[in-house]
Amino acid sequence: MIKMNKYRLNSGLIIKTLLQFLILLLAFLALQDLYYHFPLFSVKWRIVFVVISFTYIAGILLFFLAMFTQKLDRYLGWIKQKIILGVRWTILLTACCSVIIFLLYTDFGSYFQGQFFRLSVYLFLSTLFSLLLSPNKTQKFDFLFFFFSAGLIGYIFSLANYATEISTYPFSHSWSEGNRFYDYSLIFGQHIYKYNGQLVPNYESPGRYGLWGFWFIFPSIPIWAHRLWNAILWTITPFILSISITRKINHPFLRWTIVFWFSLFIMQGPVYPTLLLALIFLTSGIWSNNRWVKGGFAILSSIFAGMSRYFWIIVPGVWLVLVDLFFVYPERKGTKIQKLIPTIVWGLVGVLPGTYFGLKQLFSPKAPFEIHQPLLFYRLLPNSTYPLGIIINFFIDFSPTLVLLIWILYKSKQKFDVITKLGIAFALSGFALMGFIASTKIGGGSNLHNLDMFIVTIGLIMIILVILMQENMASVITKWPLLIKIFLFIVVLTPGWMAMRTGSKLVNPPDKLVQESLETIRYQVNKAKLHGEVLFIDQRQLLTFEYIKDVKLVPEYEKKYMMDQAMGENTSYFEKFYKDLQNSRFAMIISDPLTTNLQGRDQGFSEENNAYVTLVSKPILAYYQPLITLKGVEVQLLVPKTNCRIIPGAMLIFDCNY
Repeated sequence: MIKMNKYRLNSGLIIKTLLQFLILLLAFLALQDLYYHFPLFSVKWRIVFVVISFTYIAGILLFFLAMFTQKLDRYLGWIKQKIILGVRWTILLTACCSVIIFLLYTDFGSYFQGQFFRLSVYLFLSTLFSLLLSPNKTQKFDFLFFFFSAGLIGYIFSLANYATEISTYPFSHSWSEGNRFYDYSLIFGQHIYKYNGQLVPNYESPGRYGLWGFWFIFPSIPIWAHRLWNAILWTITPFILSISITRKINHPFLRWTIVFWFSLFIMQGPVYPTLLLALIFLTSGIWSNNRWVKGGFAILSSIFAGMSRYFWIIVPGVWLVLVDLFFVYPERKGTKIQKLIPTIVWGLVGVLPGTYFGLKQLFSPKAPFEIHQPLLFYRLLPNSTYPLGIIINFFIDFSPTLVLLIWILYKSKQKFDVITKLGIAFALSGFALMGFIASTKIGGGSNLHNLDMFIVTIGLIMIILVILMQENMASVITKWPLLIKIFLFIVVLTPGWMAMRTGSKLVNPPDKLVQESLETIRYQVNKAKLHGEVLFIDQRQLLTFEYIKDVKLVPEYEKKYMMDQAMGENTSYFEKFYKDLQNSRFAMIISDPLTTNLQGRDQGFSEENNAYVTLVSKPILAYYQPLITLKGVEVQLLVPKTNCRIIPGAMLIFDCNY
């Protein structure tokens, strides 16, 4: 007995020593991050760096080392006795938001972008919340409240990070952002454009067009409001789905912990809000005992999924099958085949209603080019487009969850039927395989969003397991091996860290430069439109939000769609475009700056660049020449070569007479 106590004492000492070592290692890596990002070009900044470094080291060591002493209990007791809970919540939330604002909205915050420094901040804040706010009075460190705090902080950071994109900047924030606003306006906002006829969207995705384009019903809503709506869709739909799917979790802190965790887990893809909205419809009725309510929401979910992306139609059916296998199938009477028939029926209810809309997308006249786009399997491995590649990033993000899932399924006291296990295996492996293949298609492979069906489904299964184990979860987890507990920590904390490891202040060009660029485009477009059509290949949001008015829309040639056609080598699509260029149909073309540079695989998205250069940029530059290139806002104005002459030494390279 004495030997056993001694062994336990030594084990505890080993764990504490290991934790202290990990804290020191994290502090060292965080300081490396600071050194890498900090501007050390002057004595002043070096002094600032040294002061911050020593303060950081002292703070981390004192705080975390104090966790292993009895003095911490005395300090915590004094704080909790003197400061009421509501005031503590207010102080800590204010401090947390202040840190996040500093990191994301100040120029100085860009010096603190290192992922290990962010991890140390994330763990520090989560621990502080847990120690000072936990309602559990029986233990010093409440792990459930720590997980809850980590999820809350990570989600607040995600909200603030997406909010950085909200601005009145009239030009595109990214390669495709501006033109996507134009796309979304084509269902409810056709009245905006000067065009005789019906504008037909290039993509058969009414779910997506409707969700993002809803606000075009109302006239004159500015671009910042649409950017706000975009941020809301990417952050609030995961939250709503998480609330809807966790309704059967009874413990409030456990439920909110899972809500925040699943919201952040979804954002790792990220998963498109259109799929999430389809699943919100499904989960609105999935726990109902009324088969008509459950079936009605399943049909609605299937239809919306099919209207959004054709292969999403299988997700509602798979979710219905999995829920049935866990909760209803084991209680049915009869043979395994007889018990499975209702499960299969529910799967069909989730798939068939959306099949028509999915097939309509797949066999749309504009869809065949996607079938012919090449698959770039090398992007599964480390490459310049996605440094670690799809496979390694997949295992970094999801292998701990898979390990934990397999452990629970095979080692839990609650036995699961072999049919249920096979259903899980087929669903996850099938969705993972589909995601890997979709990620290799040219134009993709830069993140994990094509694994969206896998992400939401493994999240669903983990939530189902929590629901089944919630009554005695604490006692069950305490009996798990140490290694599995470590995996649990990784699973819970990784999504929050992934949210916090990136993000900084969005820096737009100076307002003066933006206004001058906008005035230049207006002047040149107004001059050109008197002599012919003006083609906006890019920056179509300038028409959508009426920064430029009274210009006849030329809908045929839009940058994203042209890129898709180029990646599919659809030369027949470009034949008319080349004739229009040769005949100088357009008095002016608005584009991003065009180049003729072909790239090797050592540069990101090289195949996409080369396809666009070969089939779009080079033909344009054969017949058109740059009039003005607005470097700050990445806009180029091109005019036919036949109408221009070069003026040596002139501020504008070409003088054009129409």
